[in-house]
Amino acid sequence: MLSRSILPALLALHVQQIEPGSLSAPHEKTTRILCRLVHGSHLLWEASASTKQGTKEITERLFTVFSLLCICSPMQTDGFAITERNDRPCRATTSFHTKKSVPAMGKRPGLLYEAQQRLDGLMALGQSRAHAKARARLLGTYHWPFSDGKIHAYTTRTTYQNIVMRFLCWCRATHGIKRLHEIDQCADTLVSAYLHLHVQEGYSPWTLSTTRSALRLFFGSPTLASEVALPARHREAIRRSRTPFLHQKRPRYMSAEAWQNLLAFLGATGLRRHEARALRVGQIERQPDGHVVLAHVHGKGGKLRQVPVLPEQETTVLRLIEGRRGEEKVFPRLPKHLDIHAYRRQYAQALYQSLSGRPLPLSQGRLPRGILDEEAVLVVSRALGHNRRDVVLTSYLR
Repeated sequence: MLSRSILPALLALHVQQIEPGSLSAPHEKTTRILCRLVHGSHLLWEASASTKQGTKEITERLFTVFSLLCICSPMQTDGFAITERNDRPCRATTSFHTKKSVPAMGKRPGLLYEAQQRLDGLMALGQSRAHAKARARLLGTYHWPFSDGKIHAYTTRTTYQNIVMRFLCWCRATHGIKRLHEIDQCADTLVSAYLHLHVQEGYSPWTLSTTRSALRLFFGSPTLASEVALPARHREAIRRSRTPFLHQKRPRYMSAEAWQNLLAFLGATGLRRHEARALRVGQIERQPDGHVVLAHVHGKGGKLRQVPVLPEQETTVLRLIEGRRGEEKVFPRLPKHLDIHAYRRQYAQALYQSLSGRPLPLSQGRLPRGILDEEAVLVVSRALGHNRRDVVLTSYLR
């Protein structure tokens, strides 16, 4: 280790080799501080200030001086850090003069950045939401709709973050609020006004409900804006996938045979888009009783399920995988425009009729008692990956 007594001579040697006026202002300030550390004053440095960019050689000399200080007197150099990008000394989180910690960034985080940090803290990837429900039931705190105050899926994070960012931008543009803690103090009033505005603009009940759920989770209040009466949901208002075959068009890169095989497969299995895209040949299995199933299908939230193939379509599905390797994807590519949810609806109705031997329930009005095969409804719900009777009856069977 070098002796501290030779530091003034070494520093003077390096400073003398630097031409006056050749350093940028940040480099000059750095050198003045280095001289003050060693000599107690900055008289050693007498070069005039300049805004010109220093050369690579000057940068290397400054780095050498700073390295000597780090080796011989580490306690006096904790106010600097060496950046890996260009090896230049830069200010860190501690002041030389007061030794008082200050924020590394030059200003406070903005409104949207603070919101993103809060959303990051709400992520609970890999944690089971089903376990949280079971725990709530044991404690007697379970209620519908259920929320454990965490986000368990990337898709939920994307949806909720978009909602939160739009709300915060509205607060900033309408009320001039630019700090998150200020919005927290009057969150109920602001969210209520925001929802009232969307109700007046004619947003659908499903969109309004999702918006309120996202903001309740973000602000940590399950009763936020509870006084706002959202429009009731009506099954007749559902428009998604009610006319499945009127707008389906074969893409140019698919042959007519491949197109028909894809449509037949989707109608026989009822998979979601991401499930069909990830399905591999080895997951299609024939059980000992002769029925064909899709094994280990990863659904929403990472749930695993077994999907029965419609009995009359089993031959079509098996013919599709003949002579193919088990690790090969059944459909490496899916058309973006294809309304896959329409085929899920078709599958659900066909499976219910196959299991129950009964016609589909009436599409309008109240259902008479005993008209449904409740066991078949439950099987269809599990095959679709919902496990909810009301979802199957509202969106698939009626």
